[in-house]
Amino acid sequence: MRAVKPDQIEAALLTAAPSSATSVNAGDLVLVDLYLVTATPRTQVVLDDPLPGGLEAIDTRLRTSSRAAALVSSGPSRDGDDQDEEDERANGRGELTAPFHREVHDDKVLTFVEDMAAGIYHYRYLARATSRGRFRGARYACGVHVRARGLRPHGGAGVRGPMSRVGLETLAARFPRAWRAARRALLALSLAAAALSFAAAMTPLPEELREPAGDAPNRRSLRVLDRNGRLLREVRADDHTRAMPLREGDLGATAALALIAAEDRRFYGHAGVDPASVMRAAAMSVWRGRIVSGASTLTMQLARLVRPHRRNVVGKAGEVLLALKLDAWLSKDRIVTEYANRAPFGPDVRGLGAAARHHFDKEPRALTAGEAAMLAALPRGPAYYDPARHMPRLAARRLVVLERMRAFGLVSENEHTLAAAEPTRPLGRGVAPAAIHFVSAVLRGSLDDGRVPPGSIGTTGTVLTTLDASLQLEVEQAVRANLRHVAAKGVTAAAALVIDNERGEILAYVGSPDAFNERALGGNDGVRARRQAGSTLKPFLYGLALDRGEIDAASLLADVPLTVPIGAGAFVPHNYDGKFRGPVRARVALASSLNVPAVSLITRVGVGAFLTELRSAGFSLPESPEHYGEALALGDGDVTLLELARAYAALARGGRTLRLHGLASERAPTNSAPPAAEADDGARVLSPASAWLVSDMLADREARMPAFGERNVLELPFRAAVKTGTSKGFRDNWAVGFTARVTAAVWAGNFDGTSMHDVSGIAGAGPILRDTLTAAHARLPSNDADVAAPDGLIQAHVCALSGKAKTPECPHAVREWLPKDHERTSCTMHTTALVETKTGRLATSACDARSVERRVFEDYPAEFLDWARGAKRPLMPEHAAPCGALRDHATSREAAVRIEHPARDAHYYLAPDRPSTIAVRVVAEPRAQVVLLVDGREVAAAKAGEPLPWVPSPGRHTLIAEARGGRSEPVEVVVD
Repeated sequence: MRAVKPDQIEAALLTAAPSSATSVNAGDLVLVDLYLVTATPRTQVVLDDPLPGGLEAIDTRLRTSSRAAALVSSGPSRDGDDQDEEDERANGRGELTAPFHREVHDDKVLTFVEDMAAGIYHYRYLARATSRGRFRGARYACGVHVRARGLRPHGGAGVRGPMSRVGLETLAARFPRAWRAARRALLALSLAAAALSFAAAMTPLPEELREPAGDAPNRRSLRVLDRNGRLLREVRADDHTRAMPLREGDLGATAALALIAAEDRRFYGHAGVDPASVMRAAAMSVWRGRIVSGASTLTMQLARLVRPHRRNVVGKAGEVLLALKLDAWLSKDRIVTEYANRAPFGPDVRGLGAAARHHFDKEPRALTAGEAAMLAALPRGPAYYDPARHMPRLAARRLVVLERMRAFGLVSENEHTLAAAEPTRPLGRGVAPAAIHFVSAVLRGSLDDGRVPPGSIGTTGTVLTTLDASLQLEVEQAVRANLRHVAAKGVTAAAALVIDNERGEILAYVGSPDAFNERALGGNDGVRARRQAGSTLKPFLYGLALDRGEIDAASLLADVPLTVPIGAGAFVPHNYDGKFRGPVRARVALASSLNVPAVSLITRVGVGAFLTELRSAGFSLPESPEHYGEALALGDGDVTLLELARAYAALARGGRTLRLHGLASERAPTNSAPPAAEADDGARVLSPASAWLVSDMLADREARMPAFGERNVLELPFRAAVKTGTSKGFRDNWAVGFTARVTAAVWAGNFDGTSMHDVSGIAGAGPILRDTLTAAHARLPSNDADVAAPDGLIQAHVCALSGKAKTPECPHAVREWLPKDHERTSCTMHTTALVETKTGRLATSACDARSVERRVFEDYPAEFLDWARGAKRPLMPEHAAPCGALRDHATSREAAVRIEHPARDAHYYLAPDRPSTIAVRVVAEPRAQVVLLVDGREVAAAKAGEPLPWVPSPGRHTLIAEARGGRSEPVEVVVD
């Protein structure tokens, strides 16, 4: 309350209350200042203010004013020391107002306020003295009655006023003796503070502050980023918080000034302890009978963060001493930085660096004034101002910090206006961990061939990897989507890998469909799990045979019943579909993934040589050649998806292996691709010509057709070499594909090793490979120029049946890549003869010329004759037409009855998950009826040349065939 003159009313309403006269005369105008503190927002507040004695109401048309003195924390303080200092002067600089209506009565003033946000509000009105009197030296007792509707108040609403403003000079004049005592006490306190400062300067720093927090790796969380800087995972610091300690100078001026404005406006003017704040806090506490404001400086708060203490006098004294010590030993910038590194900015966020990353995905230096003010508001109550739950509170506190920054001259008026208008919603989002298995492998250092010592990663707080997060997401979606299509067939898991063939960088790495699905054992890493390889090793067998000159791409391989002796038994391979295709060119045999030709080929090159080849390609196959045997050609060895991808990438690289790595750099990224890996020529596995030929075979759609048909999932809109595989018992599916620039590998199955329900590689892993390779090719496209044939190879036309040089008798020819020095021989498997059209037999000179025509026949080597007869190939007739004799080389003969397949003492192993059928082949007189007896019981009958199906049961069995012309010798077989 203060006296004003009529001509001073307008100026008084806009200025703070100075020291004023202590008495008034009747008729003098009196300016009444009323302060209201609201802890929470209100929808309506009524102030019922009885006029003190000696005052009367005056006309409401006289000037009135309402301003928010400052908007303050709407939450409880952390403790008395942390209560924010509020300006007790009515300085008129507040920007926020609350709409109100005022009624003046004879004995009181009623003020009605609507939509009042949390804060301190300042109201003024005019009264008139009715008699001469003096203002009291102390405040008037609070007589204001507050009625509020809206949110329940947190801690109640305090009301300050009406009150008289009494300056220090007035107190000194009225109480001179007390004033002298106070001055002596102040001098004593100053001397004590000086002594404490000297003592603090003479003692060393606490160990926690002897090295900057930004230099301690165990105090920071580790951010694992993809190649473009996108966060994959944040590994918490030792205290389980997100933390990104900053070095001195990394905080940035805007963030530093926001912290100072929020916590300690006189930070640069004191030595760790602010005497003015201490005196003010003590006076206010005595005046009001409770602690209403603290005196903690930013340095004292740092001291409390470094050395927490109990809330008592001893603890506070230790805090003060440590604050003085910190100010003596450390620069002001270092103190602000250390505080910014240690202060809590959220339930699990420590330090402003981590908060800037978490809420705005920025470095502290890049924060705007509005963003910095919002973060600076958080340490006062990290949970209370949590933006995820209490955004209005945080927004209000943000405006307080911005207003202080403006008032203290830390930002200009224009900067303040722009900052206040910024959106108040931070990102506030936690990034879900991505590429779980990949990140774990990178952090273990297990993806870089041991070149990264475990424990050396992460010393800078950021790990830049080679992964492409967007490609990773597409591959994950492809895995999950395609698994849903085969879930009914017992397929629950899959893994996929994509690598860059030039650099060896891992671009996508999916260890399982859902790493958190415990029921499906999703925590297993399918990329690194060892599973049976299936047919995926065949390309390296063919490459070895090409390198050694055993075959060329047009060489004929036998796809007929085969028995390979193994110890006392025999190994009898079968193709996946149970069919035999007779003579097949090497290109078709590999592209169609035929089993029998592969086993035939490994018997020629040797198991030991093939095993050495696989090991040089990077496969860890620790057992001896005798352990694997010829079944190694069909994938009877355990491999990982990582090994497969690396080996197939060698085919795309002209036969040279490469090192795979997932770590690009430990430097913070700038949204640019990682630096190129060092040149790595790798080890030579195959010659360039052989590697290219194998790749060309695997990319040949027509050569793939005999086994996979048309329009299969391996048909891609760009050139790509692909290979599938299925392990024994349908336990594992594989599909691998590559272009000149990328290689993709996929596994599908079940982590517990259970069998799928008749799901082959093309049905299980194939669709995932198609989608994965398509996505990878879109990012790293290649063209036909990238896969040009190497020197030393030429294209020539060869017979589609024999693989030899085409002759006029050959009805079909194909173009094939052959070595330049290849000795070309003509096809001998096609011949012509004159045939009597009525009987289809060989014509003789006695036949009527009008019924004779020349036809092309197929002339097979002896090993293919039985297959050719069963397949009803156009063989040369064995008999002459009745009108004449046979040709000299064709004689009529009776064929003895004998069982050609299975071989005597053959040993079969039954698949436990499906019935097995053995096709028994019998040689007998053409068109004769053949009966198969097993253990004396007839089980099948067919014409000569046709297979006799037999479904065996475990045990030893005796097979006998009967036909016109005799009875075969018995053949014994064993079935397990």
